[in-house]
Amino acid sequence: MDRPTGAPGRPPLDAATATTHAVLAGVGAALVTAALVEGWRRLIVRSMVRRRYARWDRAWDKAGPDWGRTGTGSQ
Repeated sequence: MDRPTGAPGRPPLDAATATTHAVLAGVGAALVTAALVEGWRRLIVRSMVRRRYARWDRAWDKAGPDWGRTGTGSQ
């Protein structure tokens, strides 16, 4: 807000309002931090699960369609 030089500004916040603003800012910061941590955690878990499934796919491909019973005569 542009005020002419010498114009009075707003008075400072009273203690209750300042405390409320501080608490809300703290809660907001905590929620944002928690959301970021949870987001990173989900990305890491997703990456780990994808790698595990890729290992399982490679193991099943290596075992072949008969699950390792090649040449045993089992049907």
